[in-house]
Amino acid sequence: MSISGVGAVTANGSTTVSPAQTTTYTLTATSADGKSVTAPVTVSVASGSIPQVVVFVATPTTIDSGSSTKLCWQVTGATSIKIDPGVGSNLNANDCATISPSVTTTYTLTATNATGQIQANVTVNVGAVKITSFTASPVTSTAAGNPVVLSWTTQNATSVVLIGSELGPQTLGPNDSKTVNPITNSVYTLTAYGPGGQTVSATISVFVR
Repeated sequence: MSISGVGAVTANGSTTVSPAQTTTYTLTATSADGKSVTAPVTVSVASGSIPQVVVFVATPTTIDSGSSTKLCWQVTGATSIKIDPGVGSNLNANDCATISPSVTTTYTLTATNATGQIQANVTVNVGAVKITSFTASPVTSTAAGNPVVLSWTTQNATSVVLIGSELGPQTLGPNDSKTVNPITNSVYTLTAYGPGGQTVSATISVFVR
C-alpha cells in the first residue's frame, strides 16, 4: 500500500498531510499476485485569506423616527460587498450611506472573495426614549398617608418602572399615572425603557407637612 507524495502506508489507517497547494493524492493497493487498484483524492488549498471588515458603524446609532443616520464601512480583500436590508450590493470598499429606517433595524454587511466571506452587523435604534413629563398632584401633601397622584408621559418608551420611598418597583404603561400615599417626604424615580435597551430616568419629590 502506498500513497503518492506520502510513501508506504498500512492497509488500514490514516495519515496527516499539509500540502502547500492543491494536490491530488493517489492510494495504490497491490495484491500478492501483483494486481493493483488506485483511488485518488484531491485536497484543495485556497489561496489568500477571507476579507476583513475594518470598520462598520452607524453614526448616530439611535435616531428619532423620520430622522437619518450615516452608515460607514471599510473592508479589505473583498471582491464584492453588500449590505442588507436595502443599502445595496457591489459597494465600494470604503464608503458611507445615509439611511432612514422607520423602525429599529439590524444591517448586515457581507464581504466576499474567492476564499470565502465574512459578515458584520450594526443595529440602528429608531426612537430615542424620552420622559416628556413627570408630575405630582399635589406636590405637597397636607397629611401623612394622603393620596398623591403621580402622572407621566413619555416618547418612544415601551414601558416604565416607578419606584419610591414606600413603593416597590412598579412596571406601568408609558403614559399613565399612579396614586401613592407618602407618609414622609419622598422621592419617586421613573425609568422609561425603549427599543435596543435604551433607558432614561427622572425623579420627583413629594413633601408631607
